[in-house]
Amino acid sequence: MGNTAAGIAKHSNPMALAGRHMMTPVQERPQERSGASKGPHTRTRLPLLHDSVGLRRQPLGLNPSTRFGSALRLGPTRRRTPRPGDQSYPIAPGTVGHGSASAASTSSGLRDSPTRNLRLNGPGPQDQRRVRVPDATVVVRGQTKVAKMQIDATLFATLADAVNGGVHQPGSVEYATRMSSIIMADSAMRQPAVIVTPEDENDIAAVLKLAAQAGVAVVVRGGSHSAFCTADDAILIDTSVHMKTAEVMGERVRVGAGATMGAILAALAPVDRVIPIGAAPSPGMGLALQGGVGEIGRHFGLTLDHLVSARVVLTSGEVVVVDDTSVGELADLWWALRGAGPNFGVVTQADFRTHLLPQITTNRFVLDVPDLAPFLAMARILPRTVSMSMLLNGDPTGEPRLLIMLMNSGAPREVFQDHVTQVQHLITQAGATLHFGVQEVGPYQDQPPFAATDSAGNTPPPEADDAPISERVFPYSRSGFLPADADLATVAVLLGQAFAAAPNPMCRIDIQHIGGAVGDVESNETAFWNRDAEWSVTITGAWFGPDSQREACTDWADETAAALRPHFHGGYVVEARPDHPSMAEQVRSAFGENLPRLQALKRQFDPTNTLRGYYVL
Repeated sequence: MGNTAAGIAKHSNPMALAGRHMMTPVQERPQERSGASKGPHTRTRLPLLHDSVGLRRQPLGLNPSTRFGSALRLGPTRRRTPRPGDQSYPIAPGTVGHGSASAASTSSGLRDSPTRNLRLNGPGPQDQRRVRVPDATVVVRGQTKVAKMQIDATLFATLADAVNGGVHQPGSVEYATRMSSIIMADSAMRQPAVIVTPEDENDIAAVLKLAAQAGVAVVVRGGSHSAFCTADDAILIDTSVHMKTAEVMGERVRVGAGATMGAILAALAPVDRVIPIGAAPSPGMGLALQGGVGEIGRHFGLTLDHLVSARVVLTSGEVVVVDDTSVGELADLWWALRGAGPNFGVVTQADFRTHLLPQITTNRFVLDVPDLAPFLAMARILPRTVSMSMLLNGDPTGEPRLLIMLMNSGAPREVFQDHVTQVQHLITQAGATLHFGVQEVGPYQDQPPFAATDSAGNTPPPEADDAPISERVFPYSRSGFLPADADLATVAVLLGQAFAAAPNPMCRIDIQHIGGAVGDVESNETAFWNRDAEWSVTITGAWFGPDSQREACTDWADETAAALRPHFHGGYVVEARPDHPSMAEQVRSAFGENLPRLQALKRQFDPTNTLRGYYVL
């Protein structure tokens, strides 16, 4: 049984840890800032154990796959200007960039229509045959495949004429480049029928309308951190090329469809403002529309709770603006966007409210894996300005470790130091060896990755951007929320047993501390249902290469989730997987009593189910 809150001793002075290391005060040393915040807010490093340790950091914006470890304008309609390289129908595999058109599609007059009436003109139904494009060799991250796709050549030609951005087919250099840059390895291996890199929301409206009329599925890529950001035989709208702006507007920030959470924080850094994000900077708009569970969420709430308005392109091609003042069906859409947004349209621009937060203080402890119950019990009674997240993961040498990340976003310094001392005391009581400890003060966007370190403070190196498939880390995650009244003793035992049975050191269990401000919003106020959670638990099996340990790691994650299911109170939809046998169950657990309303709104706003590449509502 774990200690109760009343039994947690408080100490005001440094003490011996793990029976081996005596902590001694050290002088604060300024460290060069890697962020863009203003000069007065310097970062300091306060090693708890090793005064001379040099701390390595992964700057925001680098490949964020460290999360898994590597050991884991409604503007006027524009008439397209012919450009060099425009092709003629028929079209062979390749790329049509910046609205290059075929002779057949030019006759449809799409660009001549002031109302942008996107009808699939041309031959009659008897002539609308499917044309096999010659097989294209697709190379994705070093893995060669032959793409045998049947596409409607007329649709491709019409797409090429309807958009000013690029239209790329399998076999083209840009197609391969866009697929190779996708973070999620399984998603990078899929084969969309075509990739469109839109220049603006007019392009997106054209694609959605044409796809709906033709019965073709559409998926959207923003940060590419999702298992749903690609799909076989679908039109992939890649917003990460031309639509990734982030502009500070007073106490708000306006972002484009392709902006990542890291890009938003970087834009806010010069004015010392933030929005809460998840555990990594790489996710994009999809995270903001479905949750955003992160370290300062206890203090400020979910990422989606900061959305104040959105421009949305519906599958009909209509562009609408929604916010708290919306009424009628637009109010319904505003509700659905905040929790299940990708199922209802493409958000091309969003405004978020922000918080002034020049710096935060973070303590990291890396130790042998103890009984987790006392640490969970302590976390449960912390003020909302302090979070205590934990990670079971192998360190860079492969040794099993527990990372405790204690983060202060607003508590008085002396109060936070009391909580630091409490953690130190629990470590001593557990008899666990502390391998690394450090306190860091700096801006939110410069916080270290959520990963176990070795005794020198090194985290696993990030995956190379051009790593071939055979050398990439494949993550597979299951998740659930634990309520504050969970049976912590039993949960701690199950977590410990599961981690001990992990197939390899890259496998990990994240225990992210939430509660606080997340629960200030009623469960039916937005589509995000699970507001009473105290922890978000994510079980991630991870392996190198497409199939090396896939079965063992996926079975481990599924079995661990099944063991914890009696203790879970709902799930997190961002961790769902396409075609997983438990998809329906995961959707029900994520949306709870909000699901019937979401299902009705899905039929209303996407009657052709064009956005069917996501989880099925």
